[in-house]
Order: sequence, then structure tokens, then C-alpha cells
Amino acid sequence: MKFSGKKWVWRLALPVLLASAPVFCAEGRPEIVTNVDPNDLFMGESAILLVRVNNVKTPVAPNLSDFDADFAVKSMGDRTQDESSMTFVNGQLYQHTVYSHIYQYQLTPKHAGELKVPAPFVLVDGQKLAGAVSKMQVRAQEKQAAVLIDIIPSKTHVYPTQPFDVTLRIMVQPMKEEDGRDPLSLIAPPDLTIDWLKIPDGLSAPEFSEWLSPLRVNTGHGFTLNNLAVGDGDIFSGRQNAIFGLFTHREKRTSDDGKEIDYFVFELKRTFTPQKTGAFTFGPATLKGNFVAGQSGNHYTVKRLVLSSAPATVEVRDVPAPAPASYCGALGNYGVTSSAGPTTLRVGDPLTLKIDFIRGAGSGGIDLISAPDISANPQLAADFEIMDKAPTGQSSGEKKTFAYGLRPKRAGVKIPALSVATFNVDSEKFTDVSTPPIPLNVTQSTQVDAGDLVAAPTGPKAVTIRNQQGGVFQNFQDLGALQDQRSDPTWYCIGAFVCWLLSGLGCFFVLQQRKRSNDAAWQRRQRAMPEAERGLTVARAAMKSNEALSAARAIRESLTGLIGNILDLPAAGMTAHEAGLALTKAGASEALRKRTVDLLESIEALEYAPTSGQTVSAQLDEAATLVRELQRELNK
Repeated sequence: MKFSGKKWVWRLALPVLLASAPVFCAEGRPEIVTNVDPNDLFMGESAILLVRVNNVKTPVAPNLSDFDADFAVKSMGDRTQDESSMTFVNGQLYQHTVYSHIYQYQLTPKHAGELKVPAPFVLVDGQKLAGAVSKMQVRAQEKQAAVLIDIIPSKTHVYPTQPFDVTLRIMVQPMKEEDGRDPLSLIAPPDLTIDWLKIPDGLSAPEFSEWLSPLRVNTGHGFTLNNLAVGDGDIFSGRQNAIFGLFTHREKRTSDDGKEIDYFVFELKRTFTPQKTGAFTFGPATLKGNFVAGQSGNHYTVKRLVLSSAPATVEVRDVPAPAPASYCGALGNYGVTSSAGPTTLRVGDPLTLKIDFIRGAGSGGIDLISAPDISANPQLAADFEIMDKAPTGQSSGEKKTFAYGLRPKRAGVKIPALSVATFNVDSEKFTDVSTPPIPLNVTQSTQVDAGDLVAAPTGPKAVTIRNQQGGVFQNFQDLGALQDQRSDPTWYCIGAFVCWLLSGLGCFFVLQQRKRSNDAAWQRRQRAMPEAERGLTVARAAMKSNEALSAARAIRESLTGLIGNILDLPAAGMTAHEAGLALTKAGASEALRKRTVDLLESIEALEYAPTSGQTVSAQLDEAATLVRELQRELNK
């Protein structure tokens, strides 16, 4: 049916037609439509598989178990895309609805050759609904010397808290011999992909911005990294990929054909510190792009290369077992000293023995060190009473101190040399470190003879009352024999003490109120939660206005502001790393600290990556939960 006439006539008539015409609804048959792009790629590249499930009102994710033999499959999310249309035929309204749900996957081939892309399938009402089978051409990486890529860890095995570096090295041959120009200056920045952009669980590392910000360049010559983007761009270009300059030096190397090449070396290095034992694998890393392959006349020729590095593994080991009884967790080069005071005392008097651990360069963290068991020293145990065998250590910079309470059992004793075992990570052996003996001047306690004791005064003699014929008072003038008539001062003292106590409490309350009115830290704690809630309200408003990046920044300010206000720390500019250190020092649980740091790091990463409303919405939900948990735990 064809409509004509002016648009306003149609606009007035359409609601009447919709209300009066009978409606006939039609739905299509269930089906699965698949698409793979690209279907011609090199080893190390990935393709995107789109699976559209049509006309299934409550779809489930398709089954991709047949892909495991030839592909590594990673889910990239899903979305609903229903469509509805209406048509008029002979005065009747027909409505056609297509229920559509799209699933997106990343396919990474496991080997080269012509591969079959299997058909995804779902079960609908007990029946198998399958898509179409397609093919993919995967080309092997050619052997060449123009560009080389490797992952090089600084150490193949380490111990907990012992830092190590992971370096991605890319070597690119010059555009021609004796050419000192950057070989990337004439080509578009190649695309670099690594799998340690997000810190692996069990490791710690400098925060995202601290690591990558110094490497960003504005020359246009360098590498892109994991499609990280910066800036808001303009209406035509949108957000632009960040470019990182990684050049470090030149290095000569002989190729397989005996030719010496003076390579340009580009390196991306990150330092990790393990928090637990285990094996950590980095890579493979992938490099894709066009590189200068030669010169034809006055023009350079380019060649597209797709390269993958071999993965590298770093093993975090535990110290060998059995460890010596005197080992207390010191990894690496540690100095151990001891001191005591007072050194002049009598038998039974208390003294304090301090043992200091001083951390050397490249050694493990002082948090792993526990109090040495000094009672295992037979001479010390025989000469002294040890009042605290496992004191809590106090950390200050690179030093950790343990203080023990001792009492000498006899005169003339001294604190003997104490031996502590440390673990040398280079030789992988335990090493004994001994402290020098500490001389003491211990004398015998002064003894008091029985004759030197002062006797207590005797009280008045008891008076015996005897019944007499003349009456009980007949022969007694002292009425105290019947009842002690003296005043008891106890109740007067109690009354005075209560009055004094009530007066003191009143003064204390007044002073506290005055102190709190001038106590900035107390006032910050009081407004910590209201300000955090206001920050989340600002974030929600920004989300409604589709300002995802502004919402993420409001979330970050809400969390860092809460931590700063409760712990009386500067909140402005607080980084994820600083927040993590503050929570650790405040005694927050490791799980809560990790969740907070992960959320702050993901928000910091949004400055370099495209911001999606769905991602920020999830961050907002997590922040709302974290704010309550942080307030509850930090206020303890």
C-alpha cells in the first residue's frame, strides 16, 4: 500500500490507522548466522567470529567445543539486537519481529595451514541448531632477519619479594646500510600486543601510568600497544592510538647468511615483584605492521610482517627445605646487629635486647622477616628469663627491629653472640650471620636480714566482758569493749573520690569537645563517608549524561578521598600504588586492598584506552561496594 500527500496528513492519519487496523504478528524461524573476519591471516594474528542467534527469545551462548583442536577461543562479550518492522497490506497491519542476540569471540589459530572453522551450535527446545562451516587460511611466519622479537626476563627464577625485569626486545634493521635514520620514521607505527599489560595475580608492579607515561611520544614514530588510545580526538578522527617510543641503542648481530647487521634496538621493560611462589609465563608477544624491505630507485619498498615471540617463564621458588632453626625469612643480603639496655642492673631487673635487620640492595622484603627464636640459644636460655619469645617487629625504611624483654637469673652474666640464618639468593644457600656478645654488669640483689624488718605495732589488748551481778557495766568504764565508737573514714573517701571522678569526667568531656572542634584529622574522618557518597552521586549523574570518562574520574576521587580522609593522608593525586601502600600500612585485609588497587588501576588505564559505558558502569557498582567495606574496615 502506497501513501501519498503531505507529510502532516500522514502523521495525523497514522495513529488512527494503527488503532483501527487489525494487527498480524509474524516471527521468523530460529537460525544461527556466523561470520569470520579476516579469513586470511598470519600465525600470531587473531580473527573475530560473530555468531548471531535469530528468533530465539531466551538464547544461550553457543557451544564452541569443536574449535579447541585448531583455535584458542576468547569471549569478547555479547549484546541483544532485536529488530521490528510494520507494513500495511489492504488495510491490515502486519508486524514482523526478529529476536537477535550477537556473540563475539576472538579466534587465535594454533597452527598454520588451511583450517576449518567449525559450526557453532545451540540447543533450542531440545533440538540442535547449528551455523555454517567456513575456512580460514593461516600463513606461517617466514624466516627473515629484517625484524626480530624476543621476551627476555632478567632472571629465570627468583624468590618472593625479589624483583625481576621482563623486557620485550624488538630489533629492526636499518633502511639501508650506513643509514642512521629511525627505520620506523617512514612507516605507520606497527601494532604491538603483550599479555602483561594487566599485572598477573601474585605479582606487583609500578602503576600503569607511572610505567607507560614516560614512553609516550608525539612524533608519530614508534609502536602502538594493545590498541591503547589517548585524547578525545575530534568529530572526524575520534580517539587516537597512543604511540610509544621504545628506542634504546644500536646493536650489531650476524644473520644466518653471515651478514652483519647494525640493528636498531627497541625495548619495553617492566619490573615485577612476586608476592607468592609459582610459575609466571609472559607472552607470546605479537608484532604486526609494514617495515622497510629495500629501495627501488628513489623509493623504499615495504613488506608486511606478522611476528610472534616465544613465551618466557619466571619461576618464583620457596626456600629449600628443611630450613635451619635460626632462619627467620631474610632473603638476600641482610645485615644483623644487636644492642641491649640498661647494661648495669641487678639480678631479676628487666632489660631490653634489640635485634636489627638491615636490608641490602636487591634483597627480599623486610615484611617476610619474623622474630628469631633466641630461646634456641642454650647459653641465653640458661642465663636469662625470656619474657617475650616472639615480639612484633617494627619496620622503619630498610630496617626491621625486634625487641625482647629479658631478666638475668644470676650475677656476672652477659648476652652471648646470637646466630641468625639468612638465605643467599645468588648462591641459593643459607648463610649464618652472628652478632657480637654484649657485656653486662649484673650484680646480686641486696638481701634483707630478719632483724632489719620493722615490726608492726601491736593493737590494744582485747577486753573480756564477763557477766557480773551488778550488770554488764558495773566494773567497766571503757564502752569500746562493747562497740567501737570511732568514725570509719572509708565512706568519706569513697564519696570524695566519686565527686572528684564526676568532676574529672565532665572536664574531660568538655576538653574533648574543644579538641575535636580543632582536630582536622577527626573532622576529616567525620566527613569521609558523606564526601565519598557525593562523589559516587556525581559519577552516576555523569553516566546518565554519557560522560563515561568523567564518571570514572569521579569514582577514583571518591575512593582516594575516602582513604585520604579516614587515614589523614593527602587525597589529591593519590595513585593506585599509593592507595595500596596506605591500606597495607593501615592493616586492611589483602583481599580488600587488591580489589581497591585493581579498580583504581583500571580507572587509570582508561586514560590510555577507549572508555566504554558498560566498563565504567561495572566500576561504579564495584566502587559503591568498596566504599562501604573500606569505611567499615579502616574505622576499626
